[in-house]
Amino acid sequence: LHEDDHALKAAGSNKKNEANVHLARGVLLSQMANGSKDNKLRKAAADFREALQLDPSLVGANFDLGVVLLREKRVAEGVAKLKSYVALPGAAPATVAQARRIIANPSRAWEPYLPDFSLATLKGNTVSPASLAGKVALLDFWATWCPACRESVAMVKDIAKHYKGRVEIVGISDDGNRAAWKTYVAKHHMDWMQTIDPRFKLGTELHLEFIPTFIVVDRRGIERLQTDGSGIFGEARIENAINKALKQPYPDPAKKKQ
Repeated sequence: LHEDDHALKAAGSNKKNEANVHLARGVLLSQMANGSKDNKLRKAAADFREALQLDPSLVGANFDLGVVLLREKRVAEGVAKLKSYVALPGAAPATVAQARRIIANPSRAWEPYLPDFSLATLKGNTVSPASLAGKVALLDFWATWCPACRESVAMVKDIAKHYKGRVEIVGISDDGNRAAWKTYVAKHHMDWMQTIDPRFKLGTELHLEFIPTFIVVDRRGIERLQTDGSGIFGEARIENAINKALKQPYPDPAKKKQ
């Protein structure tokens, strides 16, 4: 952040450069912020506003500002800003779609919902956030070439047996060799839902740094745990998160009021 202060001085009277520095600092502050009361969110909002004042062509800053306002729980202001972004001619289609989802359910701005994805399963079906709605799910990111992943299969089998009919388990492989993947799944009787994440796109969106990674998702599609599942307490951590998610009501009472 101190480097950004130096960059602002270096930008001098060049408004576009100064606007880009404010935008970059706002993004960094928003990424660092933790909780609706974190002062970094207020500072990020100020940077986004300054960027837009200096250079209105930075259309995306309107979206960033709207999300930050929502994260501060300033819902009316945040929704209004996102609606204004959606109406702008230079708004990016993918971000417009994201903005519309947040407008429909503002909690998406501060809750870690699963990103949109659609993956074909081994049995020819499709898995997506929509198909998992109303279910507690365990996403298992793995690959046949990963020794730690292979070791974790026994743990996933235990979880699958214990929560049969109550939890949807989804194996998401990073394998490039589909034949090897299919053979391994069949040989080891990995009978839960299996799919491949092409080029690890979903894993990248979820900021995964290694495999195996296990993600517990509640009935609303919100991530409740992300862990590698290792150590003597690995399975206990996962089961604890699953048990908490199973106790949560669905549909969420707040949604009924909207």
